[in-house]
Amino acid sequence: MSCKELTEKCFESCPVWTWDDENEGHVPVERYTPLPENISTLFIKSCFESSSGRKFRGYLIGTRTFYAFGLFVNDCEYVLNLNLPDMIQETLDDIYQSLDERPFDMFPLKYETSVHFDGESNLIGWISLEKGSEKEGGDK
Repeated sequence: MSCKELTEKCFESCPVWTWDDENEGHVPVERYTPLPENISTLFIKSCFESSSGRKFRGYLIGTRTFYAFGLFVNDCEYVLNLNLPDMIQETLDDIYQSLDERPFDMFPLKYETSVHFDGESNLIGWISLEKGSEKEGGDK
């Protein structure tokens, strides 16, 4: 099973994905408990909560640190890459428009997953817009 684009339905069938051999699509990670550490990029199903309390479904992108994340909003996917900060505000504006809401505080954005690396508890942390500021935290 593989998919060209990750959707909520993909994450319903498997909570962890990676790039296929050509880096053009995605394949599920069959053994994800614990998470593999030998894969360069993981796409991990996650729940998010903005600092203003708004909840989102989506996924983390990375391995032990996460450089990007995707949010599913009204049947659309929005990817925010922390390595491309100039594009984040445009994506946030698209999210606010999709929700038909005025801008709200998104960051710091809390994430929580149901998966973990070997010997650790489930991934919980916060993402903020400051470079290198992704942090683990919460009750572990």
